[in-house]
Amino acid sequence: MKDYKDLIAKLRGTKTQSKRKLLDDAADAIEHLQRQLAHKQDVLKQQAETIMDLRRERSMGEWISVKERLPGFRQYVLVVSDDGIYTAEEMLTWEDGPATIYIHDLGEYRPFSHWLPLPELPEEG
Repeated sequence: MKDYKDLIAKLRGTKTQSKRKLLDDAADAIEHLQRQLAHKQDVLKQQAETIMDLRRERSMGEWISVKERLPGFRQYVLVVSDDGIYTAEEMLTWEDGPATIYIHDLGEYRPFSHWLPLPELPEEG
């Protein structure tokens, strides 16, 4: 960045350098900055694609073990219980016991081993 500040100072302050030389230096600086910008845009694009891939993978649904992480408070999820897959919320845990969650279809709390977040509800409109 110091090189550009020096160039700007030369462009504004010197009277001895030829205008052609100053214009060439300015054009070189602009081209260099354009290459840097293009590179940074490529990097940002790659990062955005990686983030979108990760979001796509997660939304496709990989079951999450309760040993890895538990669902959030009042988060609606699909759960794997000992006798099926259910929609559920209102998880309860005990320090010495299994994680349990309220299963709407059964009207009771049951232990579960894995869960999957449900997608966001669509916005009205």
